[in-house]
Amino acid sequence: MGLFFGEQSGSVMKRLLTGVFVVAWLPIVWLLLSSTIGVLLTRFIEPSWLAHGMLFLFSCMGVFWLLQLLNLLKTKIFGESSLF
Repeated sequence: MGLFFGEQSGSVMKRLLTGVFVVAWLPIVWLLLSSTIGVLLTRFIEPSWLAHGMLFLFSCMGVFWLLQLLNLLKTKIFGESSLF
């Protein structure tokens, strides 16, 4: 009971929200980047595993950029402390 009603529940929920956001948006960003720059990467980079690894790295960077953008919009709109 203490986990849900204690002082830590806010930080646990923030971490869970961040995890759900990343899990939900990572495949979407990955597919978007694969369809836009994936063709260029596979033409210029010979090993396909390296191209896919770079796409995954770019996707992770894009999702974390989206997290920062969401945090910035939240602080501008509500004027409270950061969300993540």
